[in-house]
Amino acid sequence: MKAEQEFAAYLKSKAAFIPLLEALKTRWNHSGTWRGKLVLHECDPSLQEALAELLGGSFWGQSTITLTYGQWKKALSRTRFDGCDLQEVLSLVFDEPLEGQNIQKQKRRVQEQAHFDEMTRQLAGTPAGRWLEEIRQARGSLYTRCCAESEAVLRQWAEAMNQLPMRTQEVSLIAVYAARVLHDPHALDTGPVRRLLIQSLRWELSDDSPDEEKVREESELLEQAGLLRDQVSNRCLVYNLNGIGNRGEVHPGWQGFAEQAEPFSVTLSNVLNVERIESAAQFVIIENPSIFERLSTELRHQKRSDISLMCSEGQPNQCVWQLLRRMDKTNMQMWCCGDFDPEGLQMAQRMLRRCPGLKLWHYEVQDYVKALSNKSFNARRRRILESSAAGNWRRSNAGCCRISGAATRKNYWRTI
Repeated sequence: MKAEQEFAAYLKSKAAFIPLLEALKTRWNHSGTWRGKLVLHECDPSLQEALAELLGGSFWGQSTITLTYGQWKKALSRTRFDGCDLQEVLSLVFDEPLEGQNIQKQKRRVQEQAHFDEMTRQLAGTPAGRWLEEIRQARGSLYTRCCAESEAVLRQWAEAMNQLPMRTQEVSLIAVYAARVLHDPHALDTGPVRRLLIQSLRWELSDDSPDEEKVREESELLEQAGLLRDQVSNRCLVYNLNGIGNRGEVHPGWQGFAEQAEPFSVTLSNVLNVERIESAAQFVIIENPSIFERLSTELRHQKRSDISLMCSEGQPNQCVWQLLRRMDKTNMQMWCCGDFDPEGLQMAQRMLRRCPGLKLWHYEVQDYVKALSNKSFNARRRRILESSAAGNWRRSNAGCCRISGAATRKNYWRTI
Protein backbone atom coordinates (compact mmCIF):
# COMPACT_ATOMS: atom_id res chain seq x y z
CA MET A 1 0.00 0.00 0.00
CA LYS A 2 1.30 3.44 -0.87
CA ALA A 3 2.15 5.78 1.98
CA GLU A 4 -0.60 8.20 0.87
CA GLN A 5 -3.21 5.42 0.98
CA GLU A 6 -2.02 4.34 4.42
CA PHE A 7 -2.10 7.93 5.70
CA ALA A 8 -5.61 8.47 4.28
CA ALA A 9 -6.83 5.26 5.93
CA TYR A 10 -5.36 6.39 9.24
CA LEU A 11 -7.05 9.81 9.10
CA LYS A 12 -10.41 8.29 8.10
CA SER A 13 -10.22 5.80 10.97
CA LYS A 14 -10.41 8.58 13.56
CA ALA A 15 -13.65 10.57 13.51
CA ALA A 16 -11.97 13.23 15.64
CA PHE A 17 -9.98 14.37 12.56
CA ILE A 18 -13.14 15.41 10.64
CA PRO A 19 -12.90 19.16 11.53
CA LEU A 20 -9.20 19.19 10.50
CA LEU A 21 -9.90 17.37 7.22
CA GLU A 22 -12.82 19.64 6.31
CA ALA A 23 -10.68 22.72 7.00
CA LEU A 24 -7.87 21.34 4.82
CA LYS A 25 -10.31 20.53 2.00
CA THR A 26 -11.76 24.06 2.09
CA ARG A 27 -8.28 25.59 2.05
CA TRP A 28 -7.19 23.38 -0.84
CA ASN A 29 -10.26 24.04 -2.97
CA HIS A 30 -9.79 27.76 -2.45
CA SER A 31 -6.03 28.12 -2.91
CA GLY A 32 -4.85 24.85 -4.40
CA THR A 33 -2.30 24.58 -1.58
CA TRP A 34 -1.87 25.12 2.16
CA ARG A 35 -0.85 28.73 2.68
CA GLY A 36 -0.70 30.68 5.87
CA LYS A 37 -2.23 29.54 9.13
CA LEU A 38 -4.99 26.99 9.52
CA VAL A 39 -7.21 27.90 12.47
CA LEU A 40 -9.51 25.28 14.01
CA HIS A 41 -12.27 26.59 16.27
CA GLU A 42 -14.30 24.82 18.96
CA CYS A 43 -11.85 21.92 19.20
CA ASP A 44 -13.17 19.21 21.52
CA PRO A 45 -10.91 16.95 23.66
CA SER A 46 -11.02 14.13 21.09
CA LEU A 47 -9.52 16.39 18.39
CA GLN A 48 -6.96 17.76 20.85
CA GLU A 49 -5.88 14.20 21.69
CA ALA A 50 -5.81 13.06 18.03
CA LEU A 51 -3.63 16.01 16.98
CA ALA A 52 -1.26 15.39 19.90
CA GLU A 53 -0.92 11.76 18.78
CA LEU A 54 -0.24 12.70 15.13
CA LEU A 55 1.89 15.81 15.51
CA GLY A 56 3.34 15.42 18.97
CA GLY A 57 3.18 18.06 21.68
CA SER A 58 0.16 18.91 23.72
CA PHE A 59 -3.07 20.59 22.60
CA TRP A 60 -4.94 19.83 25.77
CA GLY A 61 -7.48 22.48 26.78
CA GLN A 62 -7.08 24.50 23.53
CA SER A 63 -10.51 25.22 22.09
CA THR A 64 -8.83 27.12 19.24
CA ILE A 65 -5.82 25.47 17.59
CA THR A 66 -3.61 27.17 15.01
CA LEU A 67 -1.45 25.08 12.65
CA THR A 68 1.06 26.08 9.98
CA TYR A 69 2.27 23.98 7.06
CA GLY A 70 5.82 24.15 8.41
CA GLN A 71 4.67 22.83 11.75
CA TRP A 72 2.71 20.06 10.00
CA LYS A 73 5.62 19.04 7.74
CA LYS A 74 8.13 19.04 10.59
CA ALA A 75 5.90 16.88 12.77
CA LEU A 76 5.20 14.38 9.97
CA SER A 77 8.93 14.07 9.21
CA ARG A 78 9.22 12.06 12.38
CA THR A 79 6.50 9.61 11.31
CA ARG A 80 6.01 6.95 8.65
CA PHE A 81 3.93 9.48 6.72
CA ASP A 82 6.93 11.70 5.94
CA GLY A 83 6.90 12.95 2.34
CA CYS A 84 3.26 12.12 1.65
CA ASP A 85 1.53 14.26 -0.99
CA LEU A 86 -1.12 16.05 1.05
CA GLN A 87 -3.33 16.76 -2.00
CA GLU A 88 -3.39 13.07 -2.91
CA VAL A 89 -4.09 12.12 0.72
CA LEU A 90 -7.06 14.49 0.89
CA SER A 91 -8.38 13.22 -2.46
CA LEU A 92 -8.28 9.66 -1.07
CA VAL A 93 -9.98 10.72 2.15
CA PHE A 94 -12.88 12.44 0.39
CA ASP A 95 -12.88 10.10 -2.62
CA GLU A 96 -12.82 13.03 -5.06
CA PRO A 97 -10.10 15.09 -6.75
CA LEU A 98 -9.16 18.29 -4.94
CA GLU A 99 -8.32 21.25 -7.15
CA GLY A 100 -7.67 24.90 -6.55
CA GLN A 101 -10.00 27.61 -7.79
CA ASN A 102 -7.78 28.45 -10.75
CA ILE A 103 -7.85 24.87 -12.01
CA GLN A 104 -11.61 24.67 -11.41
CA LYS A 105 -12.15 27.92 -13.33
CA GLN A 106 -9.95 26.67 -16.15
CA LYS A 107 -11.91 23.45 -16.48
CA ARG A 108 -15.21 25.30 -16.27
CA ARG A 109 -14.03 27.71 -18.97
CA VAL A 110 -13.11 24.83 -21.26
CA GLN A 111 -16.58 23.30 -20.77
CA GLU A 112 -18.28 26.65 -21.38
CA GLN A 113 -16.29 27.22 -24.57
CA ALA A 114 -17.19 23.74 -25.81
CA HIS A 115 -20.92 24.47 -25.25
CA PHE A 116 -20.55 27.87 -26.92
CA ASP A 117 -18.78 26.39 -29.95
CA GLU A 118 -21.48 23.75 -30.28
CA MET A 119 -24.23 26.38 -30.22
CA THR A 120 -22.32 28.42 -32.80
CA ARG A 121 -22.24 25.35 -35.03
CA GLN A 122 -25.98 24.74 -34.58
CA LEU A 123 -26.82 28.36 -35.44
CA ALA A 124 -24.48 28.57 -38.45
CA GLY A 125 -25.95 30.59 -41.31
CA THR A 126 -28.37 32.56 -39.12
CA PRO A 127 -27.89 36.18 -37.96
CA ALA A 128 -27.31 34.91 -34.42
CA GLY A 129 -24.79 32.33 -35.65
CA ARG A 130 -22.84 34.92 -37.63
CA TRP A 131 -22.45 37.12 -34.56
CA LEU A 132 -21.38 34.19 -32.38
CA GLU A 133 -18.79 33.20 -34.97
CA GLU A 134 -17.54 36.78 -35.14
CA ILE A 135 -16.90 37.02 -31.40
CA ARG A 136 -15.56 33.46 -31.30
CA GLN A 137 -12.91 34.43 -33.84
CA ALA A 138 -12.08 37.63 -31.93
CA ARG A 139 -11.62 35.73 -28.63
CA GLY A 140 -12.02 38.94 -26.63
CA SER A 141 -13.73 39.76 -23.34
CA LEU A 142 -17.16 39.61 -25.02
CA TYR A 143 -16.45 36.01 -26.04
CA THR A 144 -15.56 35.13 -22.43
CA ARG A 145 -18.75 36.73 -21.11
CA CYS A 146 -20.94 35.01 -23.69
CA CYS A 147 -19.37 31.63 -22.94
CA ALA A 148 -20.32 32.12 -19.29
CA GLU A 149 -24.01 32.66 -20.16
CA SER A 150 -26.34 29.73 -19.63
CA GLU A 151 -27.56 27.75 -22.62
CA ALA A 152 -31.14 28.87 -21.89
CA VAL A 153 -30.15 32.55 -22.11
CA LEU A 154 -28.22 32.04 -25.36
CA ARG A 155 -31.08 30.13 -26.96
CA GLN A 156 -33.59 32.82 -25.98
CA TRP A 157 -31.32 35.50 -27.38
CA ALA A 158 -30.86 33.53 -30.62
CA GLU A 159 -34.64 33.24 -31.08
CA ALA A 160 -35.05 36.97 -30.51
CA MET A 161 -32.16 37.85 -32.82
CA ASN A 162 -33.17 35.61 -35.71
CA GLN A 163 -36.83 36.64 -35.81
CA LEU A 164 -36.48 40.41 -35.48
CA PRO A 165 -39.25 42.35 -37.27
CA MET A 166 -36.69 44.21 -39.39
CA ARG A 167 -35.90 40.95 -41.20
CA THR A 168 -39.33 41.12 -42.84
CA GLN A 169 -39.45 44.95 -42.89
CA GLU A 170 -42.10 45.00 -40.18
CA VAL A 171 -42.38 46.54 -36.72
CA SER A 172 -43.70 45.28 -33.40
CA LEU A 173 -44.11 46.50 -29.86
CA ILE A 174 -41.32 45.12 -27.67
CA ALA A 175 -43.66 43.49 -25.15
CA VAL A 176 -45.79 41.90 -27.88
CA TYR A 177 -42.72 40.58 -29.68
CA ALA A 178 -41.22 39.16 -26.47
CA ALA A 179 -44.50 37.43 -25.60
CA ARG A 180 -44.82 35.91 -29.08
CA VAL A 181 -41.21 34.79 -29.57
CA LEU A 182 -39.93 34.26 -26.02
CA HIS A 183 -43.28 33.56 -24.30
CA ASP A 184 -42.58 36.29 -21.74
CA PRO A 185 -43.66 39.91 -22.36
CA HIS A 186 -40.93 41.15 -19.99
CA ALA A 187 -38.06 39.05 -21.40
CA LEU A 188 -36.55 42.06 -23.20
CA ASP A 189 -37.16 44.64 -20.47
CA THR A 190 -33.85 44.03 -18.68
CA GLY A 191 -31.44 41.15 -18.10
CA PRO A 192 -28.95 39.08 -20.10
CA VAL A 193 -31.18 38.38 -23.12
CA ARG A 194 -31.75 42.10 -23.74
CA ARG A 195 -28.06 42.84 -23.12
CA LEU A 196 -26.96 40.24 -25.68
CA LEU A 197 -29.54 41.52 -28.17
CA ILE A 198 -28.24 45.08 -27.84
CA GLN A 199 -24.63 43.96 -28.29
CA SER A 200 -25.42 41.86 -31.35
CA LEU A 201 -27.56 44.62 -32.89
CA ARG A 202 -24.77 47.12 -32.36
CA TRP A 203 -22.53 44.81 -34.39
CA GLU A 204 -25.06 44.06 -37.15
CA LEU A 205 -26.50 47.53 -37.64
CA SER A 206 -23.25 49.47 -37.32
CA ASP A 207 -21.10 47.36 -39.62
CA ASP A 208 -18.85 49.50 -41.85
CA SER A 209 -20.25 52.67 -40.27
CA PRO A 210 -18.32 55.57 -38.72
CA ASP A 211 -17.03 54.95 -35.22
CA GLU A 212 -19.35 57.48 -33.66
CA GLU A 213 -22.35 55.83 -35.29
CA LYS A 214 -21.50 52.60 -33.52
CA VAL A 215 -22.18 54.21 -30.16
CA ARG A 216 -25.96 54.38 -30.44
CA GLU A 217 -28.61 54.52 -27.81
CA GLU A 218 -30.28 51.22 -26.99
CA SER A 219 -33.68 52.63 -27.93
CA GLU A 220 -32.40 53.59 -31.39
CA LEU A 221 -30.92 50.14 -31.99
CA LEU A 222 -34.13 48.40 -30.94
CA GLU A 223 -36.16 50.80 -33.02
CA GLN A 224 -34.05 50.16 -36.11
CA ALA A 225 -34.53 46.43 -35.48
CA GLY A 226 -38.30 47.03 -35.64
CA LEU A 227 -38.92 46.85 -31.87
CA LEU A 228 -40.85 49.79 -30.48
CA ARG A 229 -41.93 50.95 -27.08
CA ASP A 230 -45.11 52.35 -28.66
CA GLN A 231 -46.35 53.68 -31.99
CA VAL A 232 -47.60 57.12 -31.02
CA SER A 233 -44.52 58.81 -29.52
CA ASN A 234 -42.55 57.74 -32.61
CA ARG A 235 -43.31 60.55 -35.07
CA CYS A 236 -42.10 63.06 -37.67
CA LEU A 237 -43.40 66.25 -39.31
CA VAL A 238 -44.82 66.25 -42.86
CA TYR A 239 -46.21 68.74 -45.36
CA ASN A 240 -48.19 68.05 -48.55
CA LEU A 241 -48.15 64.26 -48.33
CA ASN A 242 -51.11 61.95 -48.92
CA GLY A 243 -51.65 58.52 -47.39
CA ILE A 244 -53.24 55.91 -49.67
CA GLY A 245 -55.17 52.91 -48.29
CA ASN A 246 -54.91 49.30 -49.46
CA ARG A 247 -57.87 49.79 -51.83
CA GLY A 248 -56.35 52.89 -53.42
CA GLU A 249 -58.46 55.36 -51.46
CA VAL A 250 -56.95 58.59 -50.13
CA HIS A 251 -56.88 58.68 -46.33
CA PRO A 252 -59.16 61.57 -45.28
CA GLY A 253 -56.87 62.63 -42.43
CA TRP A 254 -53.78 63.00 -44.59
CA GLN A 255 -55.89 64.51 -47.39
CA GLY A 256 -57.33 67.20 -45.13
CA PHE A 257 -53.94 68.53 -44.06
CA ALA A 258 -52.63 68.39 -47.65
CA GLU A 259 -55.63 70.28 -49.05
CA GLN A 260 -55.37 72.93 -46.33
CA ALA A 261 -51.60 73.18 -46.95
CA GLU A 262 -50.94 72.65 -43.26
CA PRO A 263 -48.01 70.72 -41.78
CA PHE A 264 -48.85 68.04 -39.26
CA SER A 265 -47.16 65.60 -36.92
CA VAL A 266 -47.61 62.07 -38.21
CA THR A 267 -47.10 59.11 -35.87
CA LEU A 268 -45.81 55.67 -36.71
CA SER A 269 -49.35 54.41 -36.17
CA ASN A 270 -50.59 56.80 -38.88
CA VAL A 271 -47.88 55.62 -41.28
CA LEU A 272 -48.53 51.94 -40.69
CA ASN A 273 -52.25 52.42 -41.33
CA VAL A 274 -51.71 53.35 -45.00
CA GLU A 275 -50.48 51.22 -47.88
CA ARG A 276 -48.37 53.86 -49.59
CA ILE A 277 -47.62 57.59 -49.41
CA GLU A 278 -47.80 60.00 -52.34
CA SER A 279 -45.61 63.07 -52.68
CA ALA A 280 -45.38 66.02 -55.03
CA ALA A 281 -42.72 65.93 -57.77
CA GLN A 282 -40.05 67.17 -55.33
CA PHE A 283 -39.79 65.57 -51.90
CA VAL A 284 -37.39 67.21 -49.45
CA ILE A 285 -36.17 65.60 -46.22
CA ILE A 286 -35.24 68.17 -43.56
CA GLU A 287 -33.64 67.64 -40.18
CA ASN A 288 -34.34 70.93 -38.41
CA PRO A 289 -37.95 71.75 -37.32
CA SER A 290 -37.43 75.52 -37.57
CA ILE A 291 -36.28 75.21 -41.19
CA PHE A 292 -39.21 72.90 -41.90
CA GLU A 293 -41.58 75.51 -40.46
CA ARG A 294 -40.04 78.30 -42.53
CA LEU A 295 -40.19 76.29 -45.76
CA SER A 296 -43.73 75.02 -45.25
CA THR A 297 -44.93 78.55 -44.45
CA GLU A 298 -43.25 79.92 -47.57
CA LEU A 299 -44.69 77.15 -49.77
CA ARG A 300 -48.16 77.76 -48.40
CA HIS A 301 -47.82 81.52 -48.93
CA GLN A 302 -46.76 80.96 -52.55
CA LYS A 303 -49.53 78.35 -52.99
CA ARG A 304 -47.04 75.85 -54.38
CA SER A 305 -48.08 72.23 -54.49
CA ASP A 306 -45.08 70.87 -56.40
CA ILE A 307 -42.98 70.32 -53.27
CA SER A 308 -43.56 68.00 -50.31
CA LEU A 309 -41.61 68.09 -47.05
CA MET A 310 -40.73 65.77 -44.20
CA CYS A 311 -38.81 66.71 -41.04
CA SER A 312 -37.06 63.99 -39.04
CA GLU A 313 -36.44 66.30 -36.05
CA GLY A 314 -32.92 64.94 -35.67
CA GLN A 315 -31.68 61.45 -36.45
CA PRO A 316 -34.29 59.37 -38.35
CA ASN A 317 -36.53 57.17 -36.22
CA GLN A 318 -38.66 54.21 -37.22
CA CYS A 319 -41.53 56.49 -38.25
CA VAL A 320 -39.22 58.17 -40.79
CA TRP A 321 -37.89 54.88 -42.17
CA GLN A 322 -41.37 53.35 -42.48
CA LEU A 323 -42.65 56.50 -44.21
CA LEU A 324 -39.77 56.41 -46.69
CA ARG A 325 -40.37 52.72 -47.31
CA ARG A 326 -43.99 53.47 -48.28
CA MET A 327 -43.16 56.44 -50.50
CA ASP A 328 -44.44 56.14 -54.05
CA LYS A 329 -41.24 57.07 -55.90
CA THR A 330 -42.91 57.22 -59.32
CA ASN A 331 -42.16 60.59 -61.02
CA MET A 332 -40.72 61.96 -57.81
CA GLN A 333 -37.22 63.17 -56.87
CA MET A 334 -36.10 62.81 -53.29
CA TRP A 335 -33.72 65.32 -51.70
CA CYS A 336 -31.91 65.41 -48.35
CA CYS A 337 -31.41 68.78 -46.71
CA GLY A 338 -29.92 67.96 -43.32
CA ASP A 339 -27.94 70.26 -41.09
CA PHE A 340 -24.25 71.03 -41.56
CA ASP A 341 -23.21 69.97 -38.07
CA PRO A 342 -21.41 66.59 -37.75
CA GLU A 343 -24.59 64.81 -36.72
CA GLY A 344 -26.46 66.25 -39.70
CA LEU A 345 -23.76 65.07 -42.09
CA GLN A 346 -23.89 61.68 -40.43
CA MET A 347 -27.66 61.62 -40.99
CA ALA A 348 -27.12 62.37 -44.70
CA GLN A 349 -24.74 59.44 -44.90
CA ARG A 350 -27.29 57.07 -43.39
CA MET A 351 -30.02 58.39 -45.67
CA LEU A 352 -27.91 57.75 -48.77
CA ARG A 353 -27.23 54.18 -47.69
CA ARG A 354 -30.89 53.37 -47.15
CA CYS A 355 -32.64 55.44 -49.83
CA PRO A 356 -31.58 54.62 -53.41
CA GLY A 357 -31.97 57.61 -55.73
CA LEU A 358 -31.70 60.18 -52.93
CA LYS A 359 -29.84 63.37 -53.83
CA LEU A 360 -28.06 65.76 -51.48
CA TRP A 361 -29.03 69.43 -51.65
CA HIS A 362 -26.04 71.82 -51.46
CA TYR A 363 -23.44 69.71 -49.67
CA GLU A 364 -20.28 71.17 -51.26
CA VAL A 365 -17.38 72.95 -49.56
CA GLN A 366 -18.56 76.35 -50.76
CA ASP A 367 -21.96 75.68 -49.19
CA TYR A 368 -20.28 74.77 -45.91
CA VAL A 369 -18.22 77.98 -46.01
CA LYS A 370 -21.37 80.06 -46.50
CA ALA A 371 -22.92 78.39 -43.46
CA LEU A 372 -19.97 78.90 -41.09
CA SER A 373 -20.85 80.23 -37.66
CA ASN A 374 -18.72 81.59 -34.82
CA LYS A 375 -19.12 78.32 -32.94
CA SER A 376 -16.70 75.41 -32.83
CA PHE A 377 -17.06 71.72 -32.03
CA ASN A 378 -15.01 69.39 -29.86
CA ALA A 379 -12.71 66.55 -30.89
CA ARG A 380 -15.45 63.93 -30.67
CA ARG A 381 -17.73 65.81 -33.06
CA ARG A 382 -14.80 66.53 -35.39
CA ARG A 383 -14.21 62.79 -35.66
CA ILE A 384 -17.83 62.38 -36.75
CA LEU A 385 -17.27 65.04 -39.43
CA GLU A 386 -14.05 63.38 -40.61
CA SER A 387 -15.74 59.99 -40.88
CA SER A 388 -18.74 61.29 -42.86
CA ALA A 389 -18.32 60.21 -46.47
CA ALA A 390 -21.78 60.38 -47.99
CA GLY A 391 -22.10 60.71 -51.76
CA ASN A 392 -21.01 64.20 -52.84
CA TRP A 393 -19.88 64.76 -49.30
CA ARG A 394 -17.17 62.13 -49.86
CA ARG A 395 -15.49 64.57 -52.24
CA SER A 396 -15.92 67.66 -50.10
CA ASN A 397 -15.65 66.56 -46.48
CA ALA A 398 -11.84 66.65 -46.57
CA GLY A 399 -11.95 70.32 -47.47
CA CYS A 400 -14.52 71.06 -44.77
CA CYS A 401 -12.43 69.28 -42.15
CA ARG A 402 -9.60 71.72 -42.87
CA ILE A 403 -11.91 74.64 -42.12
CA SER A 404 -11.85 75.79 -38.51
CA GLY A 405 -15.36 76.29 -37.21
CA ALA A 406 -18.82 74.77 -37.27
CA ALA A 407 -21.48 75.39 -39.88
CA THR A 408 -25.27 75.44 -39.56
CA ARG A 409 -27.94 75.13 -42.24
CA LYS A 410 -29.69 78.16 -40.71
CA ASN A 411 -26.71 80.32 -41.67
CA TYR A 412 -26.81 78.89 -45.18
CA TRP A 413 -30.47 79.86 -45.65
CA ARG A 414 -29.59 83.50 -44.97
CA THR A 415 -27.29 83.48 -48.03
CA ILE A 416 -29.89 82.35 -50.60
